[in-house]
Amino acid sequence: MQPISPSTIEAVVFDYGGVLCHPPAAPQIDRLAKPFGLPRDKFWRMYGRLRGPYDRGMIDARQYWGNMAQCAGVLLGEAQFAELQAIDLDMWSGYDNSMLALAAQLREAGVKTGILSNMLADMLKKLRAEVDWLPLFDVQVYSCDLGLVKPDEAIYDRLIQELGIDPSRTLFVDDIAANVEAARRAGLQAVVFESELQLRAYLAELLPPVLN
Repeated sequence: MQPISPSTIEAVVFDYGGVLCHPPAAPQIDRLAKPFGLPRDKFWRMYGRLRGPYDRGMIDARQYWGNMAQCAGVLLGEAQFAELQAIDLDMWSGYDNSMLALAAQLREAGVKTGILSNMLADMLKKLRAEVDWLPLFDVQVYSCDLGLVKPDEAIYDRLIQELGIDPSRTLFVDDIAANVEAARRAGLQAVVFESELQLRAYLAELLPPVLN
């Protein structure tokens, strides 16, 4: 990526899963994988491969986990479907307070903030019901509201439209390289998230009066 002048960044947009919340821990994934009789890695690949329609809001939890069971060749009872949904939502609820504090710091300094996330309707409903930090983000773009998912070009176009800022003046932060590459193709500045410390160091170079 080309060097960025500190004066050019007006907005920072965060992914949710793996950035604003901690990534799932191995024991959490194993709890989901157990009813399917699959090793963790194989289960996790299938989990991601079938996620698109669920993230887009095209199917509900029962249909998603039914598709998973069909692919794995297992039969699940109704109680198992409900349990899988609950474990799944809980797995993505480990909010990262240090990242939320960073977002608040940026916003207080006059930097526009946003969320761009592939998010289930049920997860979004959970967030809106139980957290008080969503107002930290001026613009919020969720896949389940639009029927679009990253790395689809259209979801970045919607983000740019909502921000009302030239994309070259916006930094997008995501833990998945393909999503970052797609953001760059849309004209956004973008960086692959590794840790809070890595991102703070990166931002300190772009916004020294804010983070130094």
